[in-house]
Amino acid sequence: MNIWTLRILDLQFKSGLFTTGSGWAILCRLCLLCRRCLLCRRCPYWAILGWVFFGWNLSLFVRGEENRGLESESVAKEAARSSEQIGQWVRELDDDHYAIREAAQHRLVVAGSQALAAVGTLAVDRSASLESITRAVRILTAWSESKNATLRLAALERLASLTQRPLEAALASEMLAVLYEQNAMETIRLLGGMCEPVNQFPKNARIPEQYKKRLPLRVTLGANWKGTDDDLKVIAQIRRTTVVSLYSAPVGEQALMHLTKIPALARVEIYGTKISAK
Repeated sequence: MNIWTLRILDLQFKSGLFTTGSGWAILCRLCLLCRRCLLCRRCPYWAILGWVFFGWNLSLFVRGEENRGLESESVAKEAARSSEQIGQWVRELDDDHYAIREAAQHRLVVAGSQALAAVGTLAVDRSASLESITRAVRILTAWSESKNATLRLAALERLASLTQRPLEAALASEMLAVLYEQNAMETIRLLGGMCEPVNQFPKNARIPEQYKKRLPLRVTLGANWKGTDDDLKVIAQIRRTTVVSLYSAPVGEQALMHLTKIPALARVEIYGTKISAK
């Protein structure tokens, strides 16, 4: 913007072509106090405005830091209150009044992951009362059906370790095995492998869902395999694996050591790999 442009705009301003000060300031970048250009810093108020703007931003920054400090302090206090409240609910599982015990159990179920450590410790505490241990096991059982995958897995692992509750432990171990198998199959798929039934059926064949879950599986690793030899450890968690096919898969001798740990493995097919015949 040169001096002639400024003079033309100044004439237009005086003639009334610009009726609002805001529009004038946006179009020609002139100071509303002295009508000098802010871009070339001819305005004597430029430094004052700059320092005012800097101070305003600095005050916002200081306030933000103070607010973050207050937020972190409030979070810490809230966590401490939550821990004390969970401890209170755990103690109330053995209260003399039935209504209090029921309310405490319900609140712990709703608390979820925050109460996992306390409830898990109570479930294996042999010095605790039978009532409180039973309710702790019920809470873990409720969590084992949670939609939260992390909470569900942690609750099942706690239940599977209960030596004084063989029935619950056996059921939890079976559910854990199924969950591990599903996670292992998903891991194989993400790494470029494939899991499919050994016995192939027509596409339109109607196979009951319960039967599908018991079909023996073939794990196939091809040239698109993106994992390492150590990643083959997860195949051992797929209990239904009976056949492993390595078709030009980039795996080495170490892979065979992991395949020997698959419980139901009946056959290994190797084509075009770095694994020697020996």
